[in-house]
Amino acid sequence: MEKLFVPFVIAQMLKEKGFNLNCFTVYHGENDLYKFWAKPYDELSGDDHTTVRNSDFIKNSNIVCAPLWQQAVDWLREKKNIHITTMESDGKYIFQVKHYFEGVGNTTYLPSTNYYLGLRQAIIAGLNFIYYYDNFKKTSS
Repeated sequence: MEKLFVPFVIAQMLKEKGFNLNCFTVYHGENDLYKFWAKPYDELSGDDHTTVRNSDFIKNSNIVCAPLWQQAVDWLREKKNIHITTMESDGKYIFQVKHYFEGVGNTTYLPSTNYYLGLRQAIIAGLNFIYYYDNFKKTSS
């Protein structure tokens, strides 16, 4: 079950860049351990909190939503125009990371023999594009 969620470090990076989709669970703490929990049923209001968002915890940076891998990939594509695709052959994976910012595109290819490690690298590469672009915009203004 733990393999379904991005690691804590990536969850933090996503939160920093505006990820705020509904998630089933969160990380609590500043390490890469899978310490997560679901928001409990609220007996007073009768609300069944089955999902949470980063905005629910904006004041507490120790708590970060733990998105599914596919949520992270979808969010990068839909909100940041970063596309991650995977090709598999003979147990080896090639992750293609494409990004487009203001008409300029770039493609990176990342080989991996482990699907989750490759996907982790691809998502981090996508987030690094965002960090680079944000810094570029600041310095060119």
